[in-house]
Amino acid sequence: MTFPDGLYRKDGRIKNHRIAFPLILDSARKGNAVAQSLAGYAYLKGLGVERDQEEAFRWTLKAATQNNDGAMFNLALMFERGDGVSIDD
Repeated sequence: MTFPDGLYRKDGRIKNHRIAFPLILDSARKGNAVAQSLAGYAYLKGLGVERDQEEAFRWTLKAATQNNDGAMFNLALMFERGDGVSIDD
């Protein structure tokens, strides 16, 4: 997953989530587990996209099924908090 120059701050954080999100989503759709996890987080927090807990859960689950550690952790938190999924699920 490659981003254009100038998208990152010096500390490695993304400067503009609205520009980054479509690039992340494109990679996520192609099966990139890191991008799927990032897409899930972006949907969960509303970073560059409107908040959508169900989409957040969907993308995070896709990444977790590919053994992405960050996604597995976030998925556990989502189940615990009921973010995008019923707590009874």
